[in-house]
Amino acid sequence: MKNGEQRIIVNALLDDGSTKTYINGDVAAQLGLEGSTQRITVNVLNGEEDSFETMPVEFDLQSIDGKTRARISSFTEIRVTGNTRPVSWKGQSGKWKHLQGASFPNLGPWPIIDMVIDIDYAELHFSIGNDLGQPGEPVA
Repeated sequence: MKNGEQRIIVNALLDDGSTKTYINGDVAAQLGLEGSTQRITVNVLNGEEDSFETMPVEFDLQSIDGKTRARISSFTEIRVTGNTRPVSWKGQSGKWKHLQGASFPNLGPWPIIDMVIDIDYAELHFSIGNDLGQPGEPVA
């Protein structure tokens, strides 16, 4: 993520079931992102609703290899995925034969998911290639 000269590496989750993009509030603060606070209500699992204070912000997003870039509009949240931790696929790939040659990036500096990218950014939800295993095994 980038805002002016401020840059930070984050762990992002592509969520094609989400209709809003969110970043953790501490990441927004570290990047110096500012906006007006507002209260929003969102639909969560099982038809439930949740209401919370958020701040709409904008920043630039760039892939680690620099090949993909986008200007992102997002809302802040204390922790976008609660206590869900990212998976280090680089460390896990040796468990499955079909993933042993795959090139996975390192996780960001914190063991949390910092960002959820919604379907409004469908151009970011694409596969460079597919490594398929047996039924029930992960796809990369």
